[in-house]
Amino acid sequence: MNARFLSLCCALLAGALVVSGCGSSTGNTKVDLTPPPVPTDLLIRQIGNGSVTLEWAPVSDPGLRGYHVYWQGGATVDTLKANRRFTAANTLTISDLDYETTYSFAVSSIDQSNNESALSVSRSGTPYNTTPPLPPEGVDLVAENIDFPRITLYWIENTEPDIARYDIYRALSVSGLSDSTNRVAKVTQNNFIDTGVQVGTIYYYRVKAVDKGGRESPPSAFVSDAVLQKVTLLSPINFTYVGLNPILTWEAVAGARKYNVVITTSRIGGEIWNVEVDGATTKIAYSGNTKLISGNTYWWKVGAISNREINSVSDTGSFVVQSQ
Repeated sequence: MNARFLSLCCALLAGALVVSGCGSSTGNTKVDLTPPPVPTDLLIRQIGNGSVTLEWAPVSDPGLRGYHVYWQGGATVDTLKANRRFTAANTLTISDLDYETTYSFAVSSIDQSNNESALSVSRSGTPYNTTPPLPPEGVDLVAENIDFPRITLYWIENTEPDIARYDIYRALSVSGLSDSTNRVAKVTQNNFIDTGVQVGTIYYYRVKAVDKGGRESPPSAFVSDAVLQKVTLLSPINFTYVGLNPILTWEAVAGARKYNVVITTSRIGGEIWNVEVDGATTKIAYSGNTKLISGNTYWWKVGAISNREINSVSDTGSFVVQSQ
C-alpha cells in the first residue's frame, strides 16, 4: 500500500512539473521595471503675460510614451503637490499662470509601461504682464428686426493666453467711440447681442481686449448698422385676385440697400421665386420660371437688407391667380 501510494504521488508530482514547465515556456513574460532616461537641457523659451513655453532635448528610448511636465510656485518642484501635464512632444506651453509668482518647472519621461524617470534639472521664471493684447480682428455685426430689434456683434477670438474679457463700446457716431463712458458691456466670449437698440437708429461699435492684469488693447476697427423698420406690403394682399404675372409693391424702408422678394405655394414653404432687387426698387412683376396656376393661392414676403443679411421681414401677403 505504501509503495503504491508513493508511486501515485510521484506520478502526480511529475505531471505538475510538466504542466509548470509548459506554462513557463509559453508565458514567461519579462516585466519592464526600468524607467526611461531623465530629460536634459530643459529651457524656458518664452515667458510673460501669464504664459511660459518650455523645451528640452528629446529622450531616446524605444518604449518612450512621452513626458510629464511639473510646475508650481516656489523654488522647488514637489511631484506630490505640483501641477502636472502630459505631452508627447518635447515642448509645451503652459498658460493661466499668475503674473507676480515665480514658478519652478521640471520634466520627467514616461514609457509604455508607465515607468517614470526622475525629474530633470528645474528651471524658474516669473510670467510678468509685459504687453497689452492686440486689438480684436474680424469685427462684424448683424442687425435684425425679425423676432425683436437687436444687433449681434462678433469677432475673432484673441490668441493671447491671458485674455480676461472684451469690452464693447457703442455710440451714435465714430467720434463717440473714443469716450470711455460709452462702454455698454463686458463679455468673456467673442460675441455680444445688443437688445438695447432703437429701430431706425445707426449704432457704431468697437471692441477692446483686456488681459488679466487690466491692460487694454487698442480699439478694433469700428462697424455700424441700424435695425430697419419692417417692410409694409401694399399689393397684392388679403387674397387679392391677380393675373398670371402679378405686380408686387411695397413701401420703401429707410436704410435698406436691397430687398429680397419671395413667393411660396403655402404659408410655410414651397418656394417658387426668390429674387434680390436694389434698394431703390419697391415694385416688381413676377418673372419666375414656374408658371402660376389659375385658381391657386400664393403667398409672398419681402425682406429688407441693410448690410449683407436680411434685417427685417414683412408680414405675409397673399393673392389668388385668375387667368385673364
